[in-house]
Amino acid sequence: MSSDLKKQTLYEQLFNSLDQQFPVDEEVRPLSEWCLSLPVVLDGRSFTFEHHEYLRDPYLDTHADQTFMKAAQLGLTSLAMLRVVYNARFRGFRGSCTCSPPGPTS
Repeated sequence: MSSDLKKQTLYEQLFNSLDQQFPVDEEVRPLSEWCLSLPVVLDGRSFTFEHHEYLRDPYLDTHADQTFMKAAQLGLTSLAMLRVVYNARFRGFRGSCTCSPPGPTS
């Protein structure tokens, strides 16, 4: 099996699993509300904005192109991955998330 076919099969399995877990008739809510309703565990705890209020604005931002400069671990990678799943679930989006450091690459 080619790697492209294998990727396509894995994506289909992921989407089928999401459809089973979250029925199609589920109300489309904003990303922040949807994340709070999921059984998502980050760093051993249920997802919450408590003590992470600074993340509310990025979770409410609906612009398709988002770029952040950060100097610390803020939880933005988790946001990016949850956004990919959310968009795949509610918008039929199939894409990826790229995280790279600034500056020259070798």
